Amino acid sequence: MRIDWNSDESLVLLNPRLPQTERNSLMLALDKVQDIKRHIWLTTSGTSGSLKWVGLSKEAVLKSAGAVNRHLESDSKDIWLHALPPFHVGGLGIAARSHLSGARVVTMQGKWDPIEFHRALSEEKATLSALVPAQVHDLVMKDLRAPLSMHGIIVGGGALGECLYKQAVAMGWPLLPSYGMSECCSQVATARKGNSVSGLPVLELLDHIEAKTDNESRLWIKSSALLSVYIYKRNDSFVVIDPKEEGWFKTEDLGEVKDRKLMVFGRMGDFFKIGGESVDFLRLEKILNEIRLNLHVKEDMALVPIPDPRLGYVIHLAVQGACEHTDQVLACFQARVFPFEKIRQVHQMFRIPRTPLNKLLKQELIAQIIQKS
Repeated sequence: MRIDWNSDESLVLLNPRLPQTERNSLMLALDKVQDIKRHIWLTTSGTSGSLKWVGLSKEAVLKSAGAVNRHLESDSKDIWLHALPPFHVGGLGIAARSHLSGARVVTMQGKWDPIEFHRALSEEKATLSALVPAQVHDLVMKDLRAPLSMHGIIVGGGALGECLYKQAVAMGWPLLPSYGMSECCSQVATARKGNSVSGLPVLELLDHIEAKTDNESRLWIKSSALLSVYIYKRNDSFVVIDPKEEGWFKTEDLGEVKDRKLMVFGRMGDFFKIGGESVDFLRLEKILNEIRLNLHVKEDMALVPIPDPRLGYVIHLAVQGACEHTDQVLACFQARVFPFEKIRQVHQMFRIPRTPLNKLLKQELIAQIIQKS
């Protein structure tokens, strides 16, 4: 990814696999902000599921990159192996960090392949990379051990389960769990290199971040690396809005901040009621992923909350293709959750919809299941 960080030109990062109608609509929206210079535009969906543009100034991206380099103690001797989509904020972050530090970047081509990633790490003697939990899962499933050159892999794009973390670290992978978002040019809080802990390490706020929570435990952040504006479609017109309130950005996440340490509990939409009982959906997803990991299940699976007229919601399981372990996974899951959290129905799907970073498109999957029922 080549970016002229000094020019007034703006850059658009868009998934080339988006349907043409959606691409056209998104590009049309940018006509509203032709006068905003030196910005990088990328898309995000949030909890609504509908895509919107996030406008990040080049200065904001570089501010974030400098903080990450300081946190990682990264310099020109480092070699980044870039295995994320080029239109994602994680890939943008690598480009900015290497621009500031002088580190070399090796970019993986084509679809994600854990064996090719491991080969490239070894051949290039890469020292740093950034992955999502699903990619870490693939490395563990392939029993691939980390090359000795590696000294840091930032893991973002979703919650990293403790079981997966422990297995990967035991195989030599120097994982640095992080919490971030497109709206803040990638990382907000990241584990510190060299921390030897028995469980998931503590996330430390980067030095450009201020954070607080309100009386609902909703997380707010303030930083010079925050977005400038959102652009999204409302009815038949496009809206340009700065979502910050006196410099603070209200996230969709629940958490706790203490002594510049951050603990994230999950998203607002991850908590709902089943028969009057409060359910933490993120906890259920972690249980499923641990079971899949322990049973070495390679087929994709996903839990979804399905609306129910009597109970409010019930839990269903989607399985991609034919899986010989489905019954075993189901039995293990049912044994570890409360009765009201048990899976009520299993659906065999041709494909489970996910983003290029393997994030579940939950609303799309729910719609498919309801349509089949």
